[in-house]
Amino acid sequence: MMKKGESTEDYTLVSLLTKGGEEASLSIADMADDETICGCNGVDKGTIVNAITENGFTTVEEVTAKTKAGNSCGKCKPQIAQILQHTLGDDFVAAKPAGICGCTDLTRDQIVTQIRAKGLKTSKEVRHVLNFKNKGGCPKCRPAINYYLNMVYPHDHEDERESRFC
Repeated sequence: MMKKGESTEDYTLVSLLTKGGEEASLSIADMADDETICGCNGVDKGTIVNAITENGFTTVEEVTAKTKAGNSCGKCKPQIAQILQHTLGDDFVAAKPAGICGCTDLTRDQIVTQIRAKGLKTSKEVRHVLNFKNKGGCPKCRPAINYYLNMVYPHDHEDERESRFC
């Protein structure tokens, strides 16, 4: 909408995704191809669909390797899976959720849930309490955990700059 220069005056302040009185239609099928799926890496739906159809991809990992969608914080991986399912139809086989990196079998959502439930405040504490295989972390999980902590504690967490420069 903003990219296209459309007026926002008919939209509510609560959500620019729906007009007042209308229900949101946020299904993957209804999304435009230029809708951003991965905000971290600026990858839109059309790029993902093209990667799937042109390369015969069937997994989130293949799409991520080609497009970089889902390669940073991982929040968009469920949407990538939905695009795969929508694009492949009956040929789609859902993969078992994988850990965010080789240091752990925990997914993004599981880590965020544990940060909240256990009141974890630092990346080191997260890796220790959640039994990461590599207690020092890796170039993938260190910035991801720092991001999760900033997300869970936006006003209280002090950014761990060293986590971003692995």
